[in-house]
Amino acid sequence: MTKTNFHPPPCFVQKNDFTELFHLIICPQNTTLMTKKHRGRIQAQGNGVEKSVTWSQDEPLSREQGKTLLHQLKGQLSEKEHAERAEQFEQAERYIEGANGIPAPERRTFQNRKTRDVRVDIEVLAGRAFIAVALLVVLYFILN
Repeated sequence: MTKTNFHPPPCFVQKNDFTELFHLIICPQNTTLMTKKHRGRIQAQGNGVEKSVTWSQDEPLSREQGKTLLHQLKGQLSEKEHAERAEQFEQAERYIEGANGIPAPERRTFQNRKTRDVRVDIEVLAGRAFIAVALLVVLYFILN
């Protein structure tokens, strides 16, 4: 059995699909984020782009909050990067609008069929996401 001497620094982050999850697990200052019931991220990837927005909160993410995050992600992209993903952003928005509380774990990819590399991903890592605001109000009163 080979023993390794590699010890990552406290906030060592690997670049892959699980970058944020790895960062949350390895970095002790982020342990409060891991205790939140509802977590996930929306990403734009491919053709040299790797950008994302995340949520971590005690209550389920509403559809409106999900669409806001999607628009925040669009704002991180250049015009060219956004144009490459315009159809995928529209598909992701329709997915969020039609959702009725997606339970974790869930990963949905909206891929540009021309390039097969360019895509928008939605990941629900824990809890639920994209619930109607009326349902959120009912849950609030039931749980409190």
